[in-house]
Amino acid sequence: MKKIIGTVTLLAFLWTPTAWAAAWQQPNGLWLDETGRLLVTDLIGNRIFVVNDGETSLFSGDHIGGYHDLVNDKALYHEPYDLVPFWQGYAVSDRANHAIRYIVDGKVKTLAGGNSPDLINKPTTAAAFHHPQGLAVQGKLLYIADTDNHILRQLDAAGNVTTLAGSQKGFQDGLFKTARFNQPTGLAIEDGKLYLTDSGNHALRFLENGMVKTIAGNGEAGYVDGVLAIARFNQPKGLILKDGVIYIADYGNGAIRQIKNNRVTTIADLGPQAKPVDLALWENTLLITDEESHSLLTIELLPQPSIITTEGVDTPYYYSIQRALSEGWLDSDTFVANATISHEEWLAALANLYCYRYPHTVIDNVVAWANQMGLIRYRYNFKADAALSRAELAYSSQQFAEKFGYDTKWKQDPLNLTITNEEQWAKDALRWAYGNGLIVNDVPNKGLCAHWLTHLEENR
Repeated sequence: MKKIIGTVTLLAFLWTPTAWAAAWQQPNGLWLDETGRLLVTDLIGNRIFVVNDGETSLFSGDHIGGYHDLVNDKALYHEPYDLVPFWQGYAVSDRANHAIRYIVDGKVKTLAGGNSPDLINKPTTAAAFHHPQGLAVQGKLLYIADTDNHILRQLDAAGNVTTLAGSQKGFQDGLFKTARFNQPTGLAIEDGKLYLTDSGNHALRFLENGMVKTIAGNGEAGYVDGVLAIARFNQPKGLILKDGVIYIADYGNGAIRQIKNNRVTTIADLGPQAKPVDLALWENTLLITDEESHSLLTIELLPQPSIITTEGVDTPYYYSIQRALSEGWLDSDTFVANATISHEEWLAALANLYCYRYPHTVIDNVVAWANQMGLIRYRYNFKADAALSRAELAYSSQQFAEKFGYDTKWKQDPLNLTITNEEQWAKDALRWAYGNGLIVNDVPNKGLCAHWLTHLEENR
């Protein structure tokens, strides 16, 4: 398992091995309330469980499955997918019954649908869906991802079901009525925007002011971190938002991704066998349902790192390293303004900037990548703990900049910089780095971290 940010663990306290058969068979949808009580839909077990104070108990449904409105423990579902608080109770997307169910006052009833799969906009049970999945609530409106109709629906306080957005299967932004989706799945709302995972299009999209727009993904499956334009997903499912950060269960890639500051990063690669479906967030703990292992996993998200610096917090260096850490360019919070930087730290930072994430301990992999990219000259001289020289820093920075199309050929000798005892490649690179503010004097290694990071922040 490749862990990028935080620690991935099995949420083992929810059950004991002997109680496994009595608990869920395939946890799917999650809802976590403000008290820490967790509701979990069991897609294959046709039940809904509640986890409270470390104890797991049945909330609604019977494992035999079916379609029957009755009291909670006798009501029947067929593949309950998602649930959200709605009105005075909980709305449940009952996927294989093509229905929206409602749990309130210890009883289950049907809010809408429950017929053969179809696309019918009518009140309550006269309406029809085709495998409804993700749900979200805004005020008295319930939003529904009508997955196999490839549209978004809404249910109002009077029980009327209407089409919110989408027209037919496809991939098209634009007006609600002309936009196209391909198996919309997960829904979430923040600041008035409705976000969705368009699973069949391998994309993340949102609705606002009558328009559908794509945030990231282009209709083709892939596994690429980076700026929104190049990022790729593979069948994204659940999503959750907090403080402007979007967390995504990237089902087909077996990974948890995040979108922050207009960049996609992988915060946990759960492995090729994992199939994450839905997410919930409790303080700094991200909860994940994994279809493949039939388990509930957690990721302890790392808090904002403490910054070690001799220059105090009111300096460009402090804010530069804050950003570099939050963006994932660096994997360490021990950078000190005037300290040297090792080969390993420098190459890992470049790899992260270029969206190829490598653990710090795999120095050979990073060196091989840097050599292939032409970012270093002497591959076999790069040792993990060796200090990076000014010449090496300048050359790597220069070559890295050229990958993004910058003209790095120095035009004149800035400030009459005198460089001795260096090969010509190093002299050219040092002049460029000095002229662009990456290094500020001719003392080897002094100020490398501070000025390099400041330059990165100013030019990102």
